[in-house]
Amino acid sequence: MSKKKKKSSLSRKRASTHRNSNAARKTPARVSLDKAVFLHRSGDIKEAARLYREILSQTPGQPDALHMLGVACYQTGDCHAAAQHIRDAIQSNPGNADYYSNLGAVYRQLSKSSEAMDCYRKAIELKPAHAATHFNLGNLYKEMNSYREAAGCYQNAILHKPDYVEAHNNLGIVFEAAGDPVAAVRSYQNALQIKPDYVDALNNLGNTLKTLNRYPDAVSCLRQALTLKPDLTSAYINLGNIYEDMGMVIEAGNCYTAGFNATKDNALAVKSALLCPLICDSVETISDFRERMDRQITSLTRKRIQIDNPYDRISSTNFFLTYHGLNNKDLHRKIAGFYLQACQSLGWNGCQPYTNEVSHRIKIGFISKFFCDHTIGKLNLGLIKHLSRQDFEVKLFRIPGTVDGLSGQIDNAADEVIQLPSDYEAARRCIASHHPDVILYTDIGMEPMSYFLAFSRLAPVQCTTWGHPDTTGIPNIDYYISNEHAESIGALNHYSETLILLKRFLMYFIPPKENHLLVERSRFGLPEDRNLYVCLQSQFKFHPDFDAIINDILSNDPDGIFVMFKGHHDHWNRMIRDRFSSSMPHLMGRIRLLDRIPQDLFADFIKIADVILDTVHFNGGYTSLLALACGQPVVTWPGKLLSGRLTYGLYHQMGVMDCVANSRQSYVDIALELANNRQKRNDIKERIKSNVSCLCEDLEAVRELEEFIKSKVKREIPG
Repeated sequence: MSKKKKKSSLSRKRASTHRNSNAARKTPARVSLDKAVFLHRSGDIKEAARLYREILSQTPGQPDALHMLGVACYQTGDCHAAAQHIRDAIQSNPGNADYYSNLGAVYRQLSKSSEAMDCYRKAIELKPAHAATHFNLGNLYKEMNSYREAAGCYQNAILHKPDYVEAHNNLGIVFEAAGDPVAAVRSYQNALQIKPDYVDALNNLGNTLKTLNRYPDAVSCLRQALTLKPDLTSAYINLGNIYEDMGMVIEAGNCYTAGFNATKDNALAVKSALLCPLICDSVETISDFRERMDRQITSLTRKRIQIDNPYDRISSTNFFLTYHGLNNKDLHRKIAGFYLQACQSLGWNGCQPYTNEVSHRIKIGFISKFFCDHTIGKLNLGLIKHLSRQDFEVKLFRIPGTVDGLSGQIDNAADEVIQLPSDYEAARRCIASHHPDVILYTDIGMEPMSYFLAFSRLAPVQCTTWGHPDTTGIPNIDYYISNEHAESIGALNHYSETLILLKRFLMYFIPPKENHLLVERSRFGLPEDRNLYVCLQSQFKFHPDFDAIINDILSNDPDGIFVMFKGHHDHWNRMIRDRFSSSMPHLMGRIRLLDRIPQDLFADFIKIADVILDTVHFNGGYTSLLALACGQPVVTWPGKLLSGRLTYGLYHQMGVMDCVANSRQSYVDIALELANNRQKRNDIKERIKSNVSCLCEDLEAVRELEEFIKSKVKREIPG
């Protein structure tokens, strides 16, 4: 959710006329001006404006009357008249800082940022200690996504007025937008020390604490905000998002329902309709939630509700639908269609069509939030680096997110790096201003910004690929780039986009450096004398159908232990344990949930396993690559959809098919043999090691991407 914004404040101090300081009595003009200002402050703007005009008819050019008439026009929405009146006031009295400050606010409302900035700077020159002007200049910089400059202005405002609570709040907003949530928390806390019931700061603090994984504190802040302001839509959405992250779907639903009842805000109805469990207790639960979602989206579409800026208001991507093992094309299309009806501006066309033959290098823009030490960053670094610079100009559009060591490598691999603003509309204007010929979204569906950007037409050719292995349902995404072996017969019916089947996986996998040191199982708290069946996947990939496979393996191997990782929240662990307790209660003693393994030990951990088990319906991607690079066999059972055929596709590219099952029983048999037949396991390991190189640093995949892009760009050229 976006932060609560504070509008620029106008200076409405008592107007001062030019008068003789020795005068014993007020002039009639002074009396009239005082009366007008009194009425203005009392809320009778219309009568105040009438009196200002009357004064000006008697004393043309009177600067305070001109200024206050400009303020009144601003407040009633006539900004052009406001600007003219305040300019006239400045002409009569060019030394008044308040005039410049208020003219800056008017220009800001008229979207004349440069003129507004000049006015604010002049006001500060005349009156350096005027905190409100520093605050308003900070707001202007914030809107321009110039966060460092905005922070400096807010800090100046606080310097001159330490209890300026709005400045503390807005300073927190820009700190978080600039990627410093810790500093943001301090600023919100400073605001709340001054004003403990400041609802905006409580709401913002709760949302920022969520990004720091301080969920209990975040919930407490948001509940307090709602106690103070029960109709605050953004707090209900922020609180519901936290419950969703924690897997507490019932609590999230109750929050959205309570919010809608209190506010009648359609955004909360949409959030409720899109609810989807993170970990499902049964196949029936999956079916029930999907049917509920379908019904509610249909209902909202029929009501023709309107949502201004769904990125800001809804901030959802339907991420967990992909883990159900079902064809999502119709549901994704229905959701996308609803959004386009509810907010027609989502489909904004900001691209320039080709007008003649392309003689310059093809400008390709990669868009993601995850160009860092993340699966997306790791698999795309080589693609970005090795695209032919004779044919391509590579632009990196960074959605604000994590910055780390790998981020710098990815930036250095591109020809130009564009840091997108956190504001959605500003971000898409920024992309369009670079006039890309082709856009490649690496992972639509992983987070909200890229999902909602994809609704716009920002380039003549727009593609996505398997960073999130599911169709988008979005009309302006033209192509889905996949792998011919990772797709099943009938895959064309799985995509709203035109499906492109490359011979190679679209990736450039750089394997970890070989570590020949042996790590003992005891380092991870695991026994040396048992068969370890290890699943490397996140808990939300554990489809209920996977339980029966775990049950069959452990039931047939009394020496077997199933090893998996704990979830990001305790509630995830409770949900998965509760499900296992129902589906295989007699085996709970042989199921181990480990703490997450540090990245530098992950490859060592993989090597201690006897067998790596792939989840069904949604396989491992990067984790399967890592396991294969370590020479470890991964048992997989390919499904019908891309999400359930990733590991199979990797095996097919390698030409090693020993660990590919064709049924549940086949999967169990392969796993048991690998665990109990050391010779068989070692033979397969050797074949994997001998063939895994064809998955690594694959320049053929880069060349395939180049040829695909060239062919599609040529198709867009008229004639």
